[in-house]
Amino acid sequence: MHHSLPFFFKKKVIEELQKIFIGKSDEILHTYRRCIAVDK
Repeated sequence: MHHSLPFFFKKKVIEELQKIFIGKSDEILHTYRRCIAVDK
């Protein structure tokens, strides 16, 4: 139990960071596509 807690915590943090990163990259892609559409 003592050893599994830091691992679980780390896993949770990584999952949250991935969610944030995926969300941000999705936003960036959306903005980028809009810029291209305006440019054409």
